[in-house]
Amino acid sequence: MIRYVRSWEVKVGGAYGRVFGYLKAVTEYFNNRFPETEFELFSSRTEPHEVYLMADFEDLAAWDKW
Repeated sequence: MIRYVRSWEVKVGGAYGRVFGYLKAVTEYFNNRFPETEFELFSSRTEPHEVYLMADFEDLAAWDKW
């Protein structure tokens, strides 16, 4: 299994809601565009300004296909 992870750190406190909304739209786009792969969006509990986009792939061939 391969886990694809991208993370962002939002330094401006007021921009967190806008950035999270934008990344939520990106996640929905990926899930609609690539229905065979489910992308998930997370925010950190310990670091409130960190956001993660993750997806799991079965193997390198599935990741390459994506």
